[in-house]
Amino acid sequence: MYYFGILILQLIPYSLAGGTGVRLGLAFLMPKGRWGYPASERWFGLPAEGVRDVGRIYMLIVPLFLVASLVEFLAG
Repeated sequence: MYYFGILILQLIPYSLAGGTGVRLGLAFLMPKGRWGYPASERWFGLPAEGVRDVGRIYMLIVPLFLVASLVEFLAG
């Protein structure tokens, strides 16, 4: 149970980080395609709204990694 609990706690932020990167990469490669953000300003070729989304998601990911690491360290 301990192993699967830690695995789930770490898998959630890893999945969020990976999905965020893929989404932003697709928006960069296909700016007007199915995965692109609506026409807006761009920062270094990346859609500004996408970069803001990445920032918001990473504000969630960092504490989740901290919680997963603390649970693994303190419970182990």
